[in-house]
Amino acid sequence: MLLVAADSELEPGDWQWPPALRSLLDALAGEDVEVRERFTASDGHKGAASEIVLALGGSGAVGAVVTIVLHWLTQRSSRRVQVTVERDGDRSTYDITSTGLGQEAVRDITLAVFGRDPAPADSEPPALESAEE
Repeated sequence: MLLVAADSELEPGDWQWPPALRSLLDALAGEDVEVRERFTASDGHKGAASEIVLALGGSGAVGAVVTIVLHWLTQRSSRRVQVTVERDGDRSTYDITSTGLGQEAVRDITLAVFGRDPAPADSEPPALESAEE
């Protein structure tokens, strides 16, 4: 799984970006998840961004990652995360912003992690395991 964490109000090299990113990396590393940060060149868009490669361990790690990412997003309205999941050669990418987060976004991320298509909006969202602190 590849996460691209970004903040549209911060410039690359902004002093606020490393601590913001570190808070996300530290939270993810505290779970049953292998975390590796990968640096890439800027794509010309305004804002700071970093790639994070995740290798999920047990099934509880999925719920923990979703909970951590959503919590990180809600700390600033300018944050966004792009989640890319590859399963059986098929790649799916989901863009999530910190505004408008709801059960639909959580459901779509969770289903993508499990390699299933997002369910119709009127269907019941899957149950998530919460991260223990």
